[in-house]
Amino acid sequence: MGENNFSLINLDGLPQATADIANKLIDKISSAVGWCTEPSQIVRLAKANSKARFIKETTNLDIEHLKNNFPAPDSQAFIGRSLGEERKKQENTLSIIKKTIPFLKETAKPQDIDNDWILNFNDKSKLISEESMQEHWARILAEEANQPQSFSKRTVNLMAELDKRDAEAFTNLCAFKWEIFDSNKQFLFVPYDFKNDTSNLFNKINFDLLIHLESIGLIKKATLSEGFLITCDSKKSQIKYANSSYSLEFQNETTNDIIIGTVLLIPMGEELSKICNPEPIAGFEEYTIEALRNQGITLNKIN
Repeated sequence: MGENNFSLINLDGLPQATADIANKLIDKISSAVGWCTEPSQIVRLAKANSKARFIKETTNLDIEHLKNNFPAPDSQAFIGRSLGEERKKQENTLSIIKKTIPFLKETAKPQDIDNDWILNFNDKSKLISEESMQEHWARILAEEANQPQSFSKRTVNLMAELDKRDAEAFTNLCAFKWEIFDSNKQFLFVPYDFKNDTSNLFNKINFDLLIHLESIGLIKKATLSEGFLITCDSKKSQIKYANSSYSLEFQNETTNDIIIGTVLLIPMGEELSKICNPEPIAGFEEYTIEALRNQGITLNKIN
């Protein structure tokens, strides 16, 4: 099970359906990027003692040819450094692909991912070596395979600019995220006066954090005291927080709006919120339900 060109990605032991999807993803990446067996060869051959053999087998060029292209006196050292850098990039790519596999759905369609998207994703992600950041990239790749066109190239490019602290801060903020099923929207429920809340539900966020996340293009912070609104597509809907779902019905005949407070996810932030997996905040679910009911919205728990 799980035969593929990437010998270091072991698919043995996976359910057949998962292994099949993983192979399709690997084949798609290989085709788009132009790999055959080179990535696994680079990692394997990097263990060889002979630099000449390593260079010839990974580039199909001999040392003399490479020297002619890099005529500096230390060209051999430069070639060695370059190959070492390429090896590390390939290791990063393989690591991200491995981390992607557990998040793939049996209904995934990796063959439908746009080739240019894959090229851009590979160009940015191969520079990522930190484990937790690699998992974020793996989740992006899995989401794109599960539902192609989930992430724009602009969002991928923004992700490449985020450091670990940015990712952690945004993940913490996404602990306040709810989903609206019928309109496929996500919203953050952070009341405008959250600093005055005595329940300590919002103690991980502050205005400086919100200003920073706004500056890097993930959210918009309200300047008006009433905060933002989000509009549902119909009078009746369903919303979800963590593993809890609620039916929702608007009693006001003239509006389908929810007052969500001081933070609005903008498109790139909304896309990246899909890969955030924060721990639910104890008491926040009940806090939100009470606040929405105070807006004249009827909610009943489904599960």
